Amino acid sequence: MTESIAQTIGGLLFLVGLGVALAIPYWKICDRTGMSKWLLVLVFIPLVNLTVPWVIAFSNWPKVASGPSGPQRGIIYTASELEDFKRRR
Repeated sequence: MTESIAQTIGGLLFLVGLGVALAIPYWKICDRTGMSKWLLVLVFIPLVNLTVPWVIAFSNWPKVASGPSGPQRGIIYTASELEDFKRRR
């Protein structure tokens, strides 16, 4: 009897840990793309969780759509563009 209770508690702890392990990356992705963090709830619904990455990948990202707030790495800017970035700050 106590063995089955211990297994049940162990299984529940495993599922909670798995849920947290899934939630953290999606939370960060939604935060960086400017999407609603309520998408995170959909990750825990079976079969719907398979579509969430596709929705995120192919939808417009609000933070990116607003344009860069400063110079981005790997992009070559003209002197006038760099001056514009400095003036905006």
